[in-house]
Amino acid sequence: MNLEDSGAANDRNTLQATANGTNAANAMVIDADKLETNSDASIGIISNVQTALGDEVSVSARATGGAELPEYRGTINDVITTGIGGDIHGASLSTSENKVIAQASGNSSDNSLSVKANTMDLNGGMGNKADNARISVDLSQNVFGIQKQFGISNAQLGAGKVTASLLNNGDATNADQSASILTDVYGDVIHSTITSGENVLSASAVSNTATNNFAMSGNSVSATTGALNMQVTNADVSSNIGLAGHDGVDGGPFDFHFQGENLGHSGSALTGGMLYIENASSFNRAEKAALEDDGWALNGDRYEKDAAGTPMTGQEYVNFTNNGMDGSLTADSVPAVPSDGGVTIAVDGSTLRLDNNLVVGAARGNVATNGLKVDANALADGFKNEDATAKTTNGLDTQANQTVANFQTVEAPRLTSDVYGSFGISTAEAATISGSTLLVNGNEQNSVAVGNTATNSNDLQAATGVMTTATVVSRQESGAAINASSTQDIFAPAAVDGSTVEMSENKNVSLGIQNDVVNELTVSANTIDTVRPGKAIANAILSGFNEAGDRLEVDDGVEDTVLETPPGQLGEEAFNGIEL
Repeated sequence: MNLEDSGAANDRNTLQATANGTNAANAMVIDADKLETNSDASIGIISNVQTALGDEVSVSARATGGAELPEYRGTINDVITTGIGGDIHGASLSTSENKVIAQASGNSSDNSLSVKANTMDLNGGMGNKADNARISVDLSQNVFGIQKQFGISNAQLGAGKVTASLLNNGDATNADQSASILTDVYGDVIHSTITSGENVLSASAVSNTATNNFAMSGNSVSATTGALNMQVTNADVSSNIGLAGHDGVDGGPFDFHFQGENLGHSGSALTGGMLYIENASSFNRAEKAALEDDGWALNGDRYEKDAAGTPMTGQEYVNFTNNGMDGSLTADSVPAVPSDGGVTIAVDGSTLRLDNNLVVGAARGNVATNGLKVDANALADGFKNEDATAKTTNGLDTQANQTVANFQTVEAPRLTSDVYGSFGISTAEAATISGSTLLVNGNEQNSVAVGNTATNSNDLQAATGVMTTATVVSRQESGAAINASSTQDIFAPAAVDGSTVEMSENKNVSLGIQNDVVNELTVSANTIDTVRPGKAIANAILSGFNEAGDRLEVDDGVEDTVLETPPGQLGEEAFNGIEL
């Protein structure tokens, strides 16, 4: 089929695989003219607990597939494929804005609490019972709690394996295909435009993820509020996109030394046992192919072969059992990947664009967004306490009127994100490229592995005045091996005549982080007063792990393992990704 003086598009397709272990959504809305109490009990609390326990727990999302093209091409292992069986003349062809996504989550929650009232006079119920305004995580007792009049408590425990993959068999060990997006033209491209842009390949895996949002508003507010997030995981989390390709290898004769075990001999041949060659990893790709064609099979780091029937005289057998024997084979050259089986395009007076595509892989242990906002005309003290306190020894403990507390621990053996991607225009060796424009610009590839991620915000807004205490406290621990790797190939034909080849503004980033947190404590009012009038005490403290004051922001990050962010394997190309 030819495409002439017209246009064809294979755009805005989505293939998405999503797997969730546990998924929760909790919401509470309190809307009243007046709230008051003389009781010290909690009034509105959202409590969410999710567990995925046991090494046998597995959450896996895999997005992959293939297309059956006409007989001239056969099966193509690309999820989204645009195929033209003939020539393109004076036409346009687009494969753009397509998405292939795999998302896996062990525990996921979205918790929302909204409290609205003209007047909230709840101080009478608190008295001097300061414990009613406490949030704590006690590691020695394995307990946690929130003691507030209003609040959100979220706890998530993760284990087992969480995997997001674009490979056809889960991980790189067993896979031989990866999802990709392909534009395939069998014939010539003449005075035409081929575009493949703004496509997305994504694999994202996370053990625990939570969004906790608490909003309170009123004219006059005197209450205790808080949000506690606790996440613990020892899950093995991984994301995989693509498989490593390789350079071409020249063939030729090569020698090797082999030995035998459990041998039997009769007449002029071996009757049983095993022949083996040690140090299999020392052979190149072409030599390995020659050995396998000769009947040798890889087992660990050695090649093995059934000894029965191997010609060998009696004297040769004696020498062989003592010293082994030398052998030789001739290896055929092995072509490079991806050029082997790539797209054949003859380009004449045409434009080929491959730009603004995205390949991203991410593996995360714990992810949380914790937000508390109180908006009032006047914001007063919610209990009879002189100071706000915060500490992160042996867990976490904080006490104040308005509190955001985050506790995250990664005990997993490893968090791994491996991404191999290619962005390029591939042609046959004999293709004619003349008077054309070839662009491979603005493509981006990312690989990210993060132990703990949190954004914590406590926002107090009052038109007239604020006289209250507030804290933001975060403790993060990670003992995992963090491994993020990204190997990217950018390519276009170099042998062109009267043409323009441009490859620019492409990005490749790998990022490994143990603990990542953003803490924000905002107090905005016409007048901001301390709860201890006449006494010298700080209104905001941004250091230390055991502090007291009116408004505190404390962060404690503990790292136990050195990060690993290895580069891609030099000299190797990737055969997945987006290819014109």
